[in-house]
Amino acid sequence: MAVDYISMLNAGSGLNTTQIVDALVDAERAPREEKIQAQVEEANVSISGLGKVKQGFSTLSSALDGLDGETGLIATSSSTAASVTITDKALVSEQQISLEVSQLARSQTLVFDGFTSATDNVGTGSLNFEFGTWASGSFTANSDISASSLTIASGADTLSEVRDQINAANMGVTASIIQTGTGAFSLVLKSQTGADRAMRVTATESPAASGLADIDFSTYDADEEAQSAQNALFTLDGVSISRNSNEIDDVMDGMRLNLSATTSAPTLLTAKYDTATATAVMQLLVNELNTLNTSLNDLTANGLDSGSERGALYGDSLVQSYKNRLRALTTTPIAGFGADPVYLTNFGIKTERNGTLTLDTAKFKTAFEANPEQFAAIVNTQATTNNPSVKASISGDNFTPGSYAFAAVSGVGTVGSDAMTTGINSFVSTTGDTSGLKLTTSASDITAQVYMGRSLVHDLSNFADLVLGSGNDIDRKIATLNSDIDDRNLEISDLNARMEDVRERYVKQFAAMEQAVKSLKETGSYIDSFMESWRAGQD
Repeated sequence: MAVDYISMLNAGSGLNTTQIVDALVDAERAPREEKIQAQVEEANVSISGLGKVKQGFSTLSSALDGLDGETGLIATSSSTAASVTITDKALVSEQQISLEVSQLARSQTLVFDGFTSATDNVGTGSLNFEFGTWASGSFTANSDISASSLTIASGADTLSEVRDQINAANMGVTASIIQTGTGAFSLVLKSQTGADRAMRVTATESPAASGLADIDFSTYDADEEAQSAQNALFTLDGVSISRNSNEIDDVMDGMRLNLSATTSAPTLLTAKYDTATATAVMQLLVNELNTLNTSLNDLTANGLDSGSERGALYGDSLVQSYKNRLRALTTTPIAGFGADPVYLTNFGIKTERNGTLTLDTAKFKTAFEANPEQFAAIVNTQATTNNPSVKASISGDNFTPGSYAFAAVSGVGTVGSDAMTTGINSFVSTTGDTSGLKLTTSASDITAQVYMGRSLVHDLSNFADLVLGSGNDIDRKIATLNSDIDDRNLEISDLNARMEDVRERYVKQFAAMEQAVKSLKETGSYIDSFMESWRAGQD
C-alpha cells in the first residue's frame, strides 16, 4: 500500500486518502472477484470429479477384459505326459477324452564338425535350404514351405557369421556352434518339428574360396544327422492321429493339447465346470461394479443424507445417465442364451436401492451347478443351436440378441427373416438382426433354433468403451469447463483493469478534495493572521 505523505504532513484534510481509496476499490472488487473465483473453483471441482469417473470406468474396463469368456470351465490332465488348455470356451463343453502317445514330434538335427574355432573361415558361395521328408535316402520337398537361399560373401564367411546369417533368415532353422572338445567345434542346424520339415542343405562353393561344401547335406548322410525328424503319433479315444508338432490345437474344439512324453497307459483329458472358479468370477464382477457404483454415488451425493457431503458432480445429468445405464444393464433380462431370458437374480444377484449389488454365494452355487451353461449369459457372448448337427459362431457385434429359426432347403438358408449366403458346408448372415452369424452343417436340408446372446460382461465393456472412447462426452464436458475457466480468468483480468480505472478516478477525486481543503485552510490562515493584526492595531 502506498504511503500518504501529504496526510502525514497535515497538508490537506488529515485523512489517509490512500487507505480510503484502497478500501473503496476493494469493496467494489471483492464481491465480483469472489463470484468469479467461486465459478472457477466449481469448474475445477467438476473437472476433478469427471476425471474420477473416467478412472472408475477405466478400472472396470481392465477388469472386464480379464473376465470375458471365463465361464467356469477348466481343463485338466491326469498325467504330466500331456497338458490341455482352453482357448475358446464358447466351443468347449464338458467332456473326458482318453489320450495315448506313442511318439513325440521332433526336429531334424544336423551336425557339421571339423572346425577348430568359431572364427574359422568356411569359404564363400551359397547355401540353399529346402524342407520336406527324407525316406530311404530320398528327399521329397514340402510344397507348403518355400526354399531359402543364403549368399556367403567374402568378409562374412566365418563359422560364427554363417551361424548368425542362418538365424537372421527366419526360415525355421536354428543354428548354433558347440565346442565338442579341445580345438573341436561343430555347426549344429535344427529344423522345426515334424517329419515333413526336415532339411536338405545344398552348398555351392565359390571357385576362389572353397570349403563351404563342409556344410552340405544335399544327399543323405547318417553321420551328419544326429536326430531325424518325426511326427507326433497319438490316439484320442482310440482314433489314431499324426501331427508335425507337439503343440496341437486342431483336434479338440476350443482346446490346445501339448505333448511332453510318451505314455504307457491312457491319460484322461477332462473339461468340466468348476463351481469355485465360477463363483470367484462372479464375485470379482460384483466387486468391480460396486466399486464404480460407490464412486458415482459419492460424486453425485446430494449432501442431505446423514454423514454425507454434497458430491462434486451433484446434479450432473451426464453422470446420472451413467448411473442409470449401469442399473439398467444389471437389471435387464439377458436374451439369446436359450429359450428363456436370463436374470442376474437367477444367480443370486440382488440390486440395492443405490445401484450396488450383493451376491448370495449359496444361491449362485446352486444355480450354477444346476445349469452351468447358462452362466455364459454373464461372461461369454456366443451363438448356439438346439441341433447338434448345426454349429454356430458369431463374428462382430452388429447383431440383435435373441432366438431365431434357421432352415436350409436344398442348400438355401434363412435365419429369422434374414437370407443367408451359402458357403462350403456353411451359411452366413451378413445383414439384419443376425448379422455376423455363421452356421456350419453338412446337411443341405435341415432346421434348428439359433440363440444369439451378448453377455453382461460384453455389454458392460461396450458401455465402458463408449464412456472412454475418442470424442467421448466426458472429454467434451471437460473441454467446455476448461474453456469456461479461461473465460473467467479473462473476466478477472478485465475486472483488474476496470478497478485500476476506478482507483485512478478516486485518486483524482480525493486529490481535488485535498486541494480544496488545502485552499480553505490557507484562506483560514490568512483570515486568522488578518484578525490578529487588526486586534494588535486596536490595542
